[in-house]
Amino acid sequence: MWHKRDIELLGLTVEDCKRIEFYYLEQLWEVSAALSVRPRLAATASIYFRKFYVEYNFIDAEPSLVAGTALNLAGKIEECPIRPDALLTCMYRLQWAKSLG
Repeated sequence: MWHKRDIELLGLTVEDCKRIEFYYLEQLWEVSAALSVRPRLAATASIYFRKFYVEYNFIDAEPSLVAGTALNLAGKIEECPIRPDALLTCMYRLQWAKSLG
């Protein structure tokens, strides 16, 4: 899952890549909990997130955007659509709350 390019260009270790992945997956689950969606939808989104980074690396695509896109796509696939404006608002509020500490 972790590309050599991430490790070489960013100076990351495999452990660092694992931490990055875990952080964004945790954010994905927090957003899904805040939106009160089914756990199956969040699990599907997690799988899409991980599969995306099998093909691409952290440099090519911003992980927070990929997490939101994975959640939106999972909502469509699981026939439990999430309104994009609600998703973006929730992601922004959670990120803002974390930055305030």
